[in-house]
Amino acid sequence: MAKVFWSGRSQAIRLPAACRFNVSEVEVVKNGDTLTLRPRGKNWRRYFASSTRGSLPEREQPPLEEREPLH
Repeated sequence: MAKVFWSGRSQAIRLPAACRFNVSEVEVVKNGDTLTLRPRGKNWRRYFASSTRGSLPEREQPPLEEREPLH
C-alpha cells in the first residue's frame, strides 16, 4: 500500500521502503487505470523522438544494382 498526497500542485506517491527505487527519475506508464513505475532508461521511443531526423542533409543514392536471384 502506498500513500497518495499533494506536493505543491503535483500529486505524489509515498512508496513503502520495500518498493523504493535507487534512481532519481522513473518513467510512469499508464495503461487504463493502471500505472507502472520503472527506472528511467534509454528506450527506442525516446531515442527516435529525440533523433535529428529531418535535420540531416539530403544525399544522392546510387542506382540499385542488378543481381541474379539466390537459389
